[in-house]
Amino acid sequence: MSAAVMDDLVGRHALVLADVERGRVASAAGEVRVLIGLANRAGLRELVPRLRLTMAWIELDRGRLAACARQLARARTSSCAVDLAKCDCLGGLLRCASGAHSAAVDELDLAIPVLRRVGERRWLANALVGRGTALGYLHRLTAADSDFETAGRLYGSLGERVRSAACVHNRGFVA
Repeated sequence: MSAAVMDDLVGRHALVLADVERGRVASAAGEVRVLIGLANRAGLRELVPRLRLTMAWIELDRGRLAACARQLARARTSSCAVDLAKCDCLGGLLRCASGAHSAAVDELDLAIPVLRRVGERRWLANALVGRGTALGYLHRLTAADSDFETAGRLYGSLGERVRSAACVHNRGFVA
C-alpha cells in the first residue's frame, strides 16, 4: 500500500487524538471506526492495533469498561513494544476504574519503566496518576504521593497545567 495512504491515515489519527483531548469523544469514536476500516482494507495491519488502542481509551473515557477491555484485547496484537506498554498502561487504568486496585498496580508497574525509557512523558504521567490512585485506595500513601508528585511535574513540563493541578489535588487525597 502506498505511503500516501499511510500518511493520510496517520494524519487523520492525529486529528482524532486532538478531538479526544478536547472532549469530543463521540465524534472521535466514529472517526476511529472509519480509520480502522480503512486501515484494514489498505492492508495496514501495523496501524490497526494503534487505532484500537485509541478506541479503547475513548471507551474508558466514556465509562464503557467492557467495550474498553474488548478494544484493548484487540490492540494487544501489536508487535510494537511501545504500543504494548501503552496497552499495559490503559489496562492498568481500566483495572483501577473497575476497582481492581492491586491488579492495576501490577499492570502499571509493567508499563511505567518502558514508558519512561522511551520518553513517552504523557503516557508515563497518565500511568503514574493511575498507579497513584490505585495505591491510594490500597493505603500505600507515601508511594501514591510520590507518583502524583512525579506525574504533576511531567504534566507541568508538557504545559498541561490543569492536569498538573489535578495531581496537586490528588496529593491532597492521599494526605
